[in-house]
Formats: sequence, C-alpha cells, structure tokens
Amino acid sequence: MPSVFRRHLLPVAAILLLVIGVSACKPLCLPQLNDVWVGSGYTSDHWDGVTHEPANVWIDNPKMAASLAKFIESHGVRSLVYRHDFECAPKHGTDCPDCLVCTLNRRGVISYDCQPGGDLFVKAEIGPGTSVRAMTYWRR
Repeated sequence: MPSVFRRHLLPVAAILLLVIGVSACKPLCLPQLNDVWVGSGYTSDHWDGVTHEPANVWIDNPKMAASLAKFIESHGVRSLVYRHDFECAPKHGTDCPDCLVCTLNRRGVISYDCQPGGDLFVKAEIGPGTSVRAMTYWRR
C-alpha cells in the first residue's frame, strides 16, 4: 500500500505546484524589447524594467553603436533598412562617399514589466569604413 500511495503522490504534488505557480503569474505580454535595437537603446548592463536613461535628450550610446557595427559587419548596411526599418541617407558636408546617417523611430515601446517605456529614437552615423557612432533619445 505505501508504494501505491507514493506512486500517486508525486504526480499530484507536481500538479498542485504547477497550479500554484501559474496562479501567481502576471498576464503574458510580449515586450518590444526583444527587438535588438530597442534592447540596445539601454546603456545600462542591468535592466530592471525602468529606463535609467535620461529622458528627452540625445545621448551618446556606445552599446547601440557596438550592436549596429556587429550587425552591419554580418549583414551589411542595406539590411538595416530592409530588416529593421532604419531610414538611411548620405551624410552631407563630408568628403566621405560611403558615409551614411541612419535613423530609427520606435514609438510606444513596452518594457519587460509590460508597462509603457516611451518612445525610442536612434541616430547612427556610419562610416568611413566600419566606424559607427550612435545616439539615442528616450521620450517618456
């Protein structure tokens, strides 16, 4: 009799733990931070659901620049436009025929805690060569 009891107790306990765990969950949301460009907009290595970036000011963002440089190296500049909706144009006033200025606007960003994070704007100066400088602007 004890072995029969033990054999049935484990599945029942597992089901109870699962039900308790599911009942404690928040509603599922799919944050836009899965988008690499939005996630790279945060310069902090620790993201706790709150943007610590200054609001309503352009800031130099080396983390975004590194993400863009890595992407461009793997996929090319044109992929920024086709895959991620960047708008790119030649950089005016330079003697650099391959230099570009690329921008991206993400409005209504949802953070990991399913709260509105604001709007993210990106400006990237690409070139000469593989150099990338990126700036981000959070409007909250």
